Order: sequence, then C-alpha cells, then structure tokens
Amino acid sequence: MTEKQLTNLCPVCGTEIAKSAKSCPQCGAKNKKPIYKRPWFIIITILVVLIAIGSALGDDEPSPASNNNAPVSGESVDTEETNTEETNTVEPETPKATVGEVNALGTAETYLYMGGFSKQGLREQLKYEQYSDSEIDYAIENCNADWKEQAAISAENYMNSGNFSRGDLFDQLKFEGFTDKQANYGLEAAGY
Repeated sequence: MTEKQLTNLCPVCGTEIAKSAKSCPQCGAKNKKPIYKRPWFIIITILVVLIAIGSALGDDEPSPASNNNAPVSGESVDTEETNTEETNTVEPETPKATVGEVNALGTAETYLYMGGFSKQGLREQLKYEQYSDSEIDYAIENCNADWKEQAAISAENYMNSGNFSRGDLFDQLKFEGFTDKQANYGLEAAGY
C-alpha cells in the first residue's frame, strides 16, 4: 500500500490524517467516511429501491379471494343488483406514478431519513443520481419533508463535526440551500 492510501484529508481544515484516526489532530474534527460510502447507507438504499420496484410492479387489482361481494360456493348471484351497483359507482381514475417517479421518491425518502437535506440540496442530489426533472419534482412534492427539521439535523451534524460560530453555521446552512427561516430554526436547534 502506498502512503496516499493510508491517509485522508480532514474535511474541515484539510490536514492530511491517517484513515484509522478518529479525529483530526489539527482541528479535532471527526474522521468519518462520507455518508454515501457507509455500509448501512448502501444497504438502506438498496432496500428502498427494491421495495419501490416491488410496489411499482405489484398487482393493483384485488384478487378474487379478497372480493367481499363474491358468492360463497352454492349461493346464487343476483346479477341485476350487481350490475346496478356497478353502474352507479364510477371511481375517478387517478394517474399512477411512473417507475422512475416511485424510485426517485424512494431515494428522496432515504436521504431525508438520514437527514440534513434542504429542498435544493435534495434536488441536486437526485439530479446527481440521474433522475429526470419530472421525477425529481414528483419526489419533492410527495416526500412530505419538514425542511425546518432537516435544517436542524444538518446544523447538529455540522456542530458534531467541528466548531462553528453562529455566523459560519448560518452561512453553511444557506450554502446547503436552506432558506433564512429554515437556517435560523437549525441554529436554534443547535443551541444558538
């Protein structure tokens, strides 16, 4: 192994540190793998994608066994009554999400579960994952995110990784795409 493979750069101060070090000797920041390289993140992402694919490919029609109006063996069927009920109850068709939209939503929910994403940051991450604009719009509209809580999580993550003044933390949250109101909420949650 080369010396380069045994070291990382500190994400806060840029000092070269050993991969096995728990924190930077220069600034004290934690030496953690990026979230997308952690095994649990990869496993959760795969599970969410599989679940999303499974639900997208699932059978939307109820099985005959689940039909409560089906006659029991030996019962006669009153077709006139059944036909009358069917013609009187017309359900409006709801547009179904595409596989891409379902997958984009699943990916968005995974990122939001880990926390710390602004609406803009999530949009950029989904764009990086190569989802289309319409798939990203669908995911963001349907993920039910609480952006203020996401700002609080992000602020706490930054405070756990290093020392930030109130102004620096506010600027960092703004850089991440949070609004002023969301960033201020995050600052309060972090103790400022």
